[in-house]
Amino acid sequence: MAESGSFAISQAGAEIYLKAIEDVEISLNDLNNDVFHLRQETKLGTGPDAQAMSRYYAESTGGGNGPDGIVPAIDQLTAALMVAKAALRKAIETTAKSMTRRRAVSRATETGMQLSRNLVVRSVLPVAVVGVVLAGCSSKTPGDASAVDETTTTTTTTTTSERTTTTSASGGRDGLANFDPCAELNAVADRLSLSRIEKGGKQECDARWGETTTKVSVKALPELGVGEVVLSPGAQSSDLTVGSHRAKRAKGALSSTDCLVTVEITEKSRVDVIASSTSSVDEACDAATQVATAVEPKLPK
Repeated sequence: MAESGSFAISQAGAEIYLKAIEDVEISLNDLNNDVFHLRQETKLGTGPDAQAMSRYYAESTGGGNGPDGIVPAIDQLTAALMVAKAALRKAIETTAKSMTRRRAVSRATETGMQLSRNLVVRSVLPVAVVGVVLAGCSSKTPGDASAVDETTTTTTTTTTSERTTTTSASGGRDGLANFDPCAELNAVADRLSLSRIEKGGKQECDARWGETTTKVSVKALPELGVGEVVLSPGAQSSDLTVGSHRAKRAKGALSSTDCLVTVEITEKSRVDVIASSTSSVDEACDAATQVATAVEPKLPK
């Protein structure tokens, strides 16, 4: 129905539905980020049994990646929401085209009526002129014509805008234990158009990316290194550098439209920046990369 435009809806009505869908998308992206953090391995010990239990806990969080797990459910719901939004936008377009056609017909009718009135005027006017001539009425009004010189003065106002450059201080904290994700997100909120900045779990903070439904989460992991990150089987990872830190980016870290940028602090500690989007994985990666780059100067060197 979205492609065929087989139904129409008013702009006001569509906005109500779109707002409801966006609220669900935001909640869904929050859930995606939370599940990703829960899937990271917990430190239960160094023995074989402890490590096996740690992996089992990480894999079983949210039901795993099987067909009945929460990860496939997130992907399916994301796809359904995208289809619903497309259908509503197509309906708005259909309604707009219909209204445009109605206005065109109305203008054409008005133009036809105006032409008819003009034709009547042109038909009556010659008769009136002939009547005046036959009546032999004429008058002459003497007078002097004088030219008036007008001088127009144009004032041009030139506005000069000054560019203000803000320089942010760099430097790290004494340790990752003192890193406050919410403080750093608030510090760059205006520059990155972040909103709804809220504390999540321990050393974790969430924010909304611009005017989109994409959610970004920053979390410090003092006891887990980049090499210990748990990704979905289909994730596409690559190495990169964020400021002075080594990092790794993973597209589809958990679901198909999220992206992780994990920044190495030490061999056994890292900071994760994960963004979940219901639009595209590229939008999620753009958000995660920009946020990671913005907070990186505050990370321990």
